[in-house]
Amino acid sequence: MIKKNSSHSSKSRTLKPEEKDFLIAIIGENDPKSIGLESLDSILVQELLDGHMGSIRFLHDPYERRNRQLGQKWKEIQFYDEDGILVLASILLDNKGLAYELEIWKTDFNPLIRFPKKEDISIVPS
Repeated sequence: MIKKNSSHSSKSRTLKPEEKDFLIAIIGENDPKSIGLESLDSILVQELLDGHMGSIRFLHDPYERRNRQLGQKWKEIQFYDEDGILVLASILLDNKGLAYELEIWKTDFNPLIRFPKKEDISIVPS
């Protein structure tokens, strides 16, 4: 059960254009409906407090937030940030199979400088 804590912002918002483009690049040939991301223009997200690396939580139904639990990793990619530092990003699903978080980890723990271009992304084999 997700409890309100200091791991995420309480403010919800829609995706920024660069986040939307990044998600489209990660999803690739997969069906976004299968993980509840068919409407990237209107889905609400919360920023995670991760040191400005860019992680977000997807809010499919704000009233069901209390019942959501982390499920499994759906897809993981890697890329190099503008400063040459390796970045890993994963779409994590909840216990119902819907996109739960876009988790981004810059391996030196510094803020993400920019989201990569589609051609700069490598899928990490599962």
